Amino acid sequence: MTVRFEGMTFPAKVAVGQRVDITVTISNDDFWGQFWRCGVSIKDQAGVPFVVWDDIEHPELSYEYESPVISAFMMPNQPWTFHGHYIQTPDILYPAEIQLHWRDVNASAGSPWNTEPTSYVFTVTIQVQSFTLEVSVAQGQGNAYFEGGGVYPAGSVATVTAVPATNYSFDHWRVTWGGSVTDVFPQNPLGITMNDNVVAEAFFREIWIPPTYYYLTVGAVGNGSWTGAKSSYLPGETATVTAVPGDGNEFVKWIVGSETFLTPTISVTMNGNKTATAYFQAKTTYALAVQLAQGSGSWAGAKTTYNPGETATLTALPATGFKFWKWVVGSQTLTTAAISFTMNGNKTAKVYFIPEGTEPPPDGGGGIGSGIGMVILVILLALGLSGKKKK
Repeated sequence: MTVRFEGMTFPAKVAVGQRVDITVTISNDDFWGQFWRCGVSIKDQAGVPFVVWDDIEHPELSYEYESPVISAFMMPNQPWTFHGHYIQTPDILYPAEIQLHWRDVNASAGSPWNTEPTSYVFTVTIQVQSFTLEVSVAQGQGNAYFEGGGVYPAGSVATVTAVPATNYSFDHWRVTWGGSVTDVFPQNPLGITMNDNVVAEAFFREIWIPPTYYYLTVGAVGNGSWTGAKSSYLPGETATVTAVPGDGNEFVKWIVGSETFLTPTISVTMNGNKTATAYFQAKTTYALAVQLAQGSGSWAGAKTTYNPGETATLTALPATGFKFWKWVVGSQTLTTAAISFTMNGNKTAKVYFIPEGTEPPPDGGGGIGSGIGMVILVILLALGLSGKKKK
């Protein structure tokens, strides 16, 4: 038996997964009376078939497909045409060969085939179709990226990943195929089957975070209070509080954490929870006692108590028939009717008046009483001497 190729057509290039017809024509020039079941297969160099047969162009005869061979009864000198298509393959270059198969028409299906000793060899280049992937952030803050170089073979799966920024969370992907078909996916990461050019957009939403507040605890030691404190403060806000002493008390200091402040009003930057304590103490006062030491008169300007360092001002007011002589404050003698001195302790101020028409003693002692005594003494001495002379 002789079976020969009459011709064949096939595409030299085909995209992966593309259905393209292959036509192979064979004929049998054997003598009449010999009937054979003849078939064709196309395999790669490893012997793996990569064509699926569809039919035989010979309607009056039935055919069988025992993968990878398509076969039918072959009459002498009657060409047949086999139609098929490529199986999807990821390979780029495909050397292939067509093999002719035959066996006796009476052989059962599945029995071994005889093959043509010389095969028809040809090369098919499978052109891999590819698509592009673009990734961006459409809303919110974060990053979006993909694995690979952005160009993927048709049918492959590209993975995109969204990474939200601080205070943001991932919401969804919006994926557009071919510029028109759009869908939304909540998965992250997301696998995308690349059967067209794809644009993937990441959407992030902002997470609401309650503001941080700091608290200022204010207290007092002693009799006093404060004004200006709030219950809470934002980070970096300034807290201003003022110490208010109670009656008869005075402010001493503020203690805020490890810091001491000596002014009643303080301002503190709130960079954490803090405690401020105001200290008060009973106010220190000094007493001034004013006394009439001699003569007749009074004074003006005196108070019962004075604050430390306060200035006391007194004015001597002689009565009718008297005139001012001096003030004696502690060990200090002052000869002006109006005096001022600093209250740095309890003090006594004595005021002296003398009758008008008299002068103070030269030594500043005794006063008017001593001067009268001296006059009387002189008179008595004079009288005594005079009596002695008469005898």
